[in-house]
Order: sequence, then structure tokens, then C-alpha cells
Amino acid sequence: MSSSLLRGWLLFTAAWLAAAGCSPSRPQTVQRLAVLPFENLSGDPSLDWVGPALREGIVLQLNTLPHLRAGMFQNARDAASARARIVVAGYFVRTGSRLRLEAEQRRTDTGKVLARRRLESPAGSEGILPLCAELARFLDPSAPPLETSSPAALRALAVGRISPTLAAAVEAFERGAQADPGFGPLYIAWAQALLQHNQSAAALGVLRRAQELGERIPARRRAEIAMLRARVEGDRAALRKAVAELAAMTPSDTGLQVELSRQEAAEGNYDAGAQRLRRAVQVDREEPSAWNDLAYAEARLGRRAEAQAALAAYQRLAPREANPLDSLGDICYHFGEFDAAAKAYQEAFDRDPSFLGGATLYKAARAKLMLGDVSGAQEILRRYLELRRRGADPLVDFVHADWLYLAGERQEGRRLMEALAGSGAGEVSELARSRLALWNLTSGRKDEAVSLARGVLQRSQAPAARSAALLVVVIAGAPGWEGVPEGLFRSLGLACRALLDRRFDQAAQILKPLHQSTDPLSQDQLGALLAWALIEAGQTAEAAPLVAMHGTPPAGLEPPLSFWTFPRVLELKAKVLAAQGRRREAEQLEAVYRRITSGVR
Repeated sequence: MSSSLLRGWLLFTAAWLAAAGCSPSRPQTVQRLAVLPFENLSGDPSLDWVGPALREGIVLQLNTLPHLRAGMFQNARDAASARARIVVAGYFVRTGSRLRLEAEQRRTDTGKVLARRRLESPAGSEGILPLCAELARFLDPSAPPLETSSPAALRALAVGRISPTLAAAVEAFERGAQADPGFGPLYIAWAQALLQHNQSAAALGVLRRAQELGERIPARRRAEIAMLRARVEGDRAALRKAVAELAAMTPSDTGLQVELSRQEAAEGNYDAGAQRLRRAVQVDREEPSAWNDLAYAEARLGRRAEAQAALAAYQRLAPREANPLDSLGDICYHFGEFDAAAKAYQEAFDRDPSFLGGATLYKAARAKLMLGDVSGAQEILRRYLELRRRGADPLVDFVHADWLYLAGERQEGRRLMEALAGSGAGEVSELARSRLALWNLTSGRKDEAVSLARGVLQRSQAPAARSAALLVVVIAGAPGWEGVPEGLFRSLGLACRALLDRRFDQAAQILKPLHQSTDPLSQDQLGALLAWALIEAGQTAEAAPLVAMHGTPPAGLEPPLSFWTFPRVLELKAKVLAAQGRRREAEQLEAVYRRITSGVR
């Protein structure tokens, strides 16, 4: 190693350790490095491809290292926003048949230059590969060789990415594939370019072509290609397999660990997902999505303090964004801290009114309603409805009618929903009819409910309207309900039928496995239904954990059975508290329940 290279590396290492807040004896953590454009100062436009090719080459090499995350950015501001601590920039000129590159590393926060290096390529166009290799080693001496030995393939990858038209990009990628058929990143970039132009069939053709090459493409790129293909085809099993394989190869890739943890959570393996995220944030402490997901993972496991700590880390990384406040609201709501939840949701809206289309206001109203603050909830809801009307939301009247019915103004809610059902507003009218069918069924108007549901099923192809109508058919036991396939949906209908018939033991037996297979952050309705069945069956102690947590509120559109579980859940919780001897708390909750139901008629 040359003395100048050694000095540069020592400077880089010192900055890295200082930025990461660690010492050499601690576990190695991920460092983000941003590569800015290398300017062409040669005066020769035919060399415009060189800068992009250099960036492509060194990023590909550095991203195989477990401790580095290299990314391509246009400027230092974008790099800093992505939490890169060090940027690499430079320019090149031509001296005879050689390229001379001036490169430097500097910090994003202070702009302080950490190291500079002048590099020179061998003569001829072949020199781009040695220049890439030397530049990558300047940034990290352990950088491996580039995946291709073909300068034409690397040039094609760069030209394909920067081409102004898809046709030009495809032509460049094809040249690259001819030059080096085993250059995996080229096929990925090629398929991505096609997908950006909505050409999924052509993209799948490119990915299949790459997969047919087998082991000529390295294992990591094969996994990336399989993952992209699974996404395009919507093959969840194949995607799960590809993500797991790739995550095992690159354990420091936080994005992959987050995605795999989400898949584990979707499969009900919450503890495994949480453990994965805890490891991920130890390796990469500056990835906001990992901290956010960890907060929800800890909440699923009932770990309030740990969820709060993860949220605090997330907020430090994204202090100007609305999502950390929305997540805080969700966590508070889940643990029954409704006042804090309402405050966090409103702060999220104030920070960014466009976030979730303003639905943080709806969530704030929902939290206020859980407190029994009906007037406060209505005021927040009014602001939300005004916002949605200004945005010409076709569902705004549906949301309003649904809310009125939910919050105790049942006659007014029904009047508005009936007007919407008869308005001829297409799918919205059918959705209104399906909701009316559910309301009728649970209020004893079975024949009207079934008639409305059958009409929806005959006329509408809208999934939300049809699913609610099918649920009515199953609950009512109407002719043809047996044709609904076995599964969660059918079981839920049978459980609701048992509740209506006051067969509470049977309802509980059906609901227990449903509740166990549902994400705790979205199971408040199932939890309330199961608690209802258990309490009526004399099993109040078993119902207690079900009403201790509350899921998270919907973002503006209530699930079909919300009106049936709210405010009932408050009454159920009061009964649990009374059975535990907590009379004062039970009476306070009963008072909240009465405030909400006083307008029910």
C-alpha cells in the first residue's frame, strides 16, 4: 500500500469510527457512503459515459462489503438527507490516450475534505476497469473486483441507465448482454427500465433470460433477479424465498431485513420478526424504516417501553417528517393511551397535512371517540371531511354516514347512507347498500338485509361492496351461503351468526383461532367480538387480555363491523374491570360508554 493511500485510508477510517460513534473493538456497523457524479472536464462529449460508468462500477464493488452502503446521489444535500456521512466526488480529464481522475472524500455535515487522490487509467478504452478498481480500493482497500471483465458491458450498463428513451436504453442493455452475458446487474437495470414504462411482460422476458444463464451469474445476483421476478409476478412464496436467501447473503442490508421481518409478521411469527429488527438496528442504527418497524414489532409483543424507545430513535432520524408522529399515535392507541394518541395524530397532520391524505385527522377523531369526547371527535372529523371534500373524494359522504352511525347518531347516519345508496353514484352507492345491509342484519331486519346484499352481488364488481354483501349472506344463513369457500371470511360470518343467535360458546370456539392468526395491530374488532362471546359465556378472566390492547385505528375508512364492536368494547372492558374488583375504573368507563350511546336510537 502506498503512503498516500495509507494516509487516505487512515483519515477515512477515523472519520468512519467517529461518525458511527464506535471504537474498533465494538461490532462493525454499516457506514453510508454517497457517490456524486464525476464531472467530464475533458471537453469531449463522447466521454460523457465515463462518469456514470465509474459510479456504477465502484458502487457495485463497494456494496458487496458488509460494512458499507454506497449509493449514487446528485448532490451533497441529497446524500445528507439519506444519512450518508461521507461523499465521494471528483472530475476527470483526458491526457493523451489516458484518463486522469481527481477524487476526494469529504464529510456531508462539515464539508471537511478527508482524503484526495489522483488516479490515472492505462491507455485506451480498456482502462475504465482498472480505474474503477483503483478508485474502489481508494474508498475501501478491501473492495473486491468488479463482476465483469468487459469494459463494454460496464459502459452499456451506464449508458442504459442514462439513456433519454427506453428504446436507446434497451439497445444499450442488449449490447452489454452480448459483451458479457453473465453480468447480472445489467439484467436487473434492464428489467427495471422496462417496468418504469409499464412493460412487465418484456421485463419478465429479460429476467427469465438471465435465469436461464444459471451459475454464469453469481449467486447474489441470481437471488436479486429471482426477487425482482417474484415481485413482478406477484408470487408471494417465491418472493419470500428470494428475500430470505438474499438476506442470508447480506445480513447487513437493513432494507432486506426489514422486508423479511414484515413477511414474518404477515405469517404470524412476530417474535422472529422483532428479533431480526433488533439485530438490524444494531448493525445499521441510521435506517429510519427499521426503527419504525421495530416500534410496531415491540408493540405487537406488548413491550411498551421498547416500542417507545424505538420510536424515539425513529423521531431523531426523521425530525421533520409526519410519519414518526403518526406511528407514535398508533402505538399510544394500541396501548389504550387515547389522549396521547389524539395529540400525536394532530401533530402529524400539522406537520404535513398531505400525509395519508389527511387521514391522521380521522385517526385523531377516532382516538377522541375512544375517550368518550364526542364533541371533540366531531370537530376533528369536520375538519377531515372538509379536507376530503376539497380534494373531491367520492367516499366523503360514505365516511360521514358511517361515522354518524358508529358514534351513536344512528338515525342521521342511516338517513345519509340511504340517500347515498339511492344516488346512483356507481360503486359508492353499492358500497352504501352493502353497509346498510349489515346495519339491517344486526338490528333485526334480516329480510331487508339479505335483499340488499343480493342486489349488490348481482350488480357490483367492487371488492369492498361484494365482500360486505357476502358477509351478510353468511351471517344470515341465506340460501347459497354454503357456496362461500372455507376460510377466515366464512368463519367470521359463522361466528357473527352465532353471536346474533346468542350461542356464545360456539362463537368463542370459532373466533379463537381467527384471533390468533390476525395481526395484533389490526385485531381490535376480532378481539372485541371474542371478548363479547367469552364474557357472555361466563369466561370474563379469559376476555381480559383481549380488551387490554386496541389495535390501531383505520385511516379514514372503517372496516365493515366497526359499528358492531364500538362502543361495545368500552362496555366489555368495564365488565372486565368490575370482575377484577376495579370498581372505580369500571364506573368511569361505563360513564364513557353511556356518553357515546346516549344518542343511539
